[in-house]
Amino acid sequence: MDAKTYRYNLYMITALSNMHVGSGDINFGVVDNLVQKDIITSFPTINSSSLKGALREFFSWSGGIDDTKIDYIFGPSQKVGKDGKKKSGSGMYKFFTANLLTLPARSSKKPFFRATAPMLLKEFLNSIELFKLKIAQEKIIKKLIDDAAPEKGNPVIFEDLADVMIEDFKAVYKPFEKIDALKTVLGRDVAIFHDDDFKELCENLPVIARNHLENGKSQNLWYEEVVPRQSRFYFIVAVPDSDDTKKIDQEFDEHLQNNLIQIGANASIGYGFTKIKRIVR
Repeated sequence: MDAKTYRYNLYMITALSNMHVGSGDINFGVVDNLVQKDIITSFPTINSSSLKGALREFFSWSGGIDDTKIDYIFGPSQKVGKDGKKKSGSGMYKFFTANLLTLPARSSKKPFFRATAPMLLKEFLNSIELFKLKIAQEKIIKKLIDDAAPEKGNPVIFEDLADVMIEDFKAVYKPFEKIDALKTVLGRDVAIFHDDDFKELCENLPVIARNHLENGKSQNLWYEEVVPRQSRFYFIVAVPDSDDTKKIDQEFDEHLQNNLIQIGANASIGYGFTKIKRIVR
């Protein structure tokens, strides 16, 4: 991909309800259906194909953009056009995997803190640098990583509260005067966990029992892992950099940000409803 022919847009996904983007793997453990995980970190993720598929489905039925533009963005829905000629199967927009940035963790003093870790913050900054993006909070995030420096077993919070437990970890207060400047990226009530402790959080995602009823009788009980609501992911879209695509890009952006987008399975029971916001364009 030639960086001179593409521009890169950065988006933030906030889960408004529990989300299950299934891994599709066969699992012989207690949990039947697992969520997608990064193959290196084992953190929850949304694979690019799943993300692109969810967005295409939304744009196809919502009516915000005409079919010609949808085909341009995502690729043609049919391999053979009305003229009988074979169409290319790939769209002009390139969708990258959505990576985890924060995960809600229950607390003794507040309903939850938005947990993150130096590893996630560094990866976020690396993505920005790789695609030559700029965000106003970049220097503040770098300073946060340096100043927080959480010890194992003691996540760092930035509100002076006594005896705060976050999940099974005792939190430590450290002042950081610019924490409010990060609300648009990380949200409120941030807690920085040691990388190892954050991995433990991700190994213990919520598991919900699901039941199939037939004539009022239970026929099949299974257990499903979910990413909890208020989790945040970020992803990047590569858009062709030409005057011809600016109007399409604007329509895509506006429709994406002005609606709720459902990602993953179980829409009928309210799973996977998200709000997507552009952070950098």
